[in-house]
Amino acid sequence: MSAPTAFALVRTDLSLADQIVQLGHACLEAGRRFTWPAEPATLVVCAVDSQTALRDTLEDVRLRAIEAAAFVEPDRDLGLTAACTGPLDPRHAKGLRRLRLWRPPIEVR
Repeated sequence: MSAPTAFALVRTDLSLADQIVQLGHACLEAGRRFTWPAEPATLVVCAVDSQTALRDTLEDVRLRAIEAAAFVEPDRDLGLTAACTGPLDPRHAKGLRRLRLWRPPIEVR
């Protein structure tokens, strides 16, 4: 059987540093909120373009009966910035595999 998989979502309209921090916040919240299996889980990091896209994606996740911990940055008026699901059985994760994988920004020199 495949390892359980958690999906983290982050807004790519944030700076790279903010993306990393906000992902951390969302994953910590998911770790606090959800029961994790004893075996290692896989983490898939996905990208969304904006706060609106993140809200829409979270609504889609909710409609699939998947729980996610969303993080709203309280300090800098960034609003909803990232989210992370709990560990999903591979059968439940299939519906989320269509999400766009996060990629680091291309650096121009």
